[in-house]
Amino acid sequence: MISKYTTNARKPGKDARHHIAVLRNLLLEEIDDFTATLSGPGAPVTPGEIHRDLKRRIENAIDYTMNPTE
Repeated sequence: MISKYTTNARKPGKDARHHIAVLRNLLLEEIDDFTATLSGPGAPVTPGEIHRDLKRRIENAIDYTMNPTE
């Protein structure tokens, strides 16, 4: 698919592509895990709780990708 937006940005390097792939996989896994727990006991009920919990999981995945040794 060709984008209608043109850019002069360079393609990400090998390391960046690797980190993006790791982050993508972590995010997809977190979303899958999160949705699997929605029907269980103690699961978030209100939209605010659902938003907060999913956001926390996503932030943790990003933090792990950016700083894997911490």
